Amino acid sequence: MKRKALILTGLLALTANHVFAQIPWNNTPTGTQTFTDKNVGIGYEITGIPSATTLHVKNLELTSVVGTSDVNLKIERKIGSFGSGQGVHVSGNMIEAIVENTNVTPNTTTKGFVLNKDFKLGIGTSTPSERLSVKDGNMSVTNGDVLISNDNDAAERSIKANTSTGYFRLYGNSTAANGPYIDMFGNGNTYGYGRMNFVHGDLASSAFEFWKYNGTTYMSQMTIKNDGSVGIGDQNPTAKLTVNGDINFTSATTTSRAVRGKTTSWLELSANTGATDGAVLFIHGNNSIYEKGGAMLMSNGSQNDEISFGVKNYTAPSTYLNILAAKKNGKVVIGDVSSTPDGYKLYVQKGIFTERIKVALSGTSNWSDFVFDDDYDLMPLSEVESFIKENHHLPEIPSATEVHKEGLDLAQMDAKLLQKIEELTLHAIEQQKLLNEQQKVLQQQQKEISKLTRSSKN
Repeated sequence: MKRKALILTGLLALTANHVFAQIPWNNTPTGTQTFTDKNVGIGYEITGIPSATTLHVKNLELTSVVGTSDVNLKIERKIGSFGSGQGVHVSGNMIEAIVENTNVTPNTTTKGFVLNKDFKLGIGTSTPSERLSVKDGNMSVTNGDVLISNDNDAAERSIKANTSTGYFRLYGNSTAANGPYIDMFGNGNTYGYGRMNFVHGDLASSAFEFWKYNGTTYMSQMTIKNDGSVGIGDQNPTAKLTVNGDINFTSATTTSRAVRGKTTSWLELSANTGATDGAVLFIHGNNSIYEKGGAMLMSNGSQNDEISFGVKNYTAPSTYLNILAAKKNGKVVIGDVSSTPDGYKLYVQKGIFTERIKVALSGTSNWSDFVFDDDYDLMPLSEVESFIKENHHLPEIPSATEVHKEGLDLAQMDAKLLQKIEELTLHAIEQQKLLNEQQKVLQQQQKEISKLTRSSKN
């Protein structure tokens, strides 16, 4: 029986020179490899290991004793005659891949990945602490997405640097020189100290874009260009800050909200891209090289523009009432009027109520002292009477029609009225002289009458 078994073994070796199965024996045949570890080689020859083997296995099931900490299954390739091999080790606790490390001399093996019983996968580490732990290497995803999800929407899902002194970097390309990236620094990092940096390349077209997507169209919300200019609602900002829309300053408290400059500079609020394209407001600091501590509102537009102050008309909500307007021709209008008389700098609708008005004269010739000059031609009262009967106003005094149409020059009118008072004064002086002469005549006549009366009695 023993002889038959030996013959059968020899037949197997002859008819299938790529399959060799052997149980331990004490006598080792010369020139052959002895198997004493109960292994099964598929693709091995008795005389040695071929340079290449091929294995095709269908419906292969490998089982081991569950619960042991030893490696239950090894599929590996030996490195030389000694040492551990490259391959896959499977045990009751984990699955690990062993690879050759060609970065050291002599070459050694290291664990490429480990999947432990807690379903934690480690790449480059044998002790993964998370579902996926990667050590001393990079991750690359080509033509695909990375999805981090949870059945519980409220649960946190994170990508972490895992140390307060480290930082996490997310690249838009393979390196920082080839595209934008984001740095997130731990609080203890000596470079960032808890900062987050958004960095893009040095191309003229480089920019940070924040978009809104409504399901069909992408709409730009904010842009930060390569030159540092920021556009809100504008993809092509032309200043450090360009806003396409309104700006609201709000506060939950009564604290004021302000836009401030520096004491040596000034703020400029323009209605267009420059001060020459429309109205502009300048607010100067105390040490500004121009208007120190002053403010100036002006219109430099090419149209017939004006600077106006108004209020909403609550009786007609769609319109506004002008309170004050500074015209481009230098006129100032107080009131809501569409046209004013020419030749004046200030027009006030419905008058002025004040305790005092002081009017200056451009020269002494504009006042009426000339009436008392010796060569002044005083109009006789008879001529004044004739003029009044014909024109119904004093000479050199405007009529009611003229005042209604042209307005009233206070300085000129005061001078004219004073002129008439002075003329009346001169007429009164002349009348007084006549009265004095007449009084003398009357007194002389009274003396003569008295004398005649005494003579008649005698």
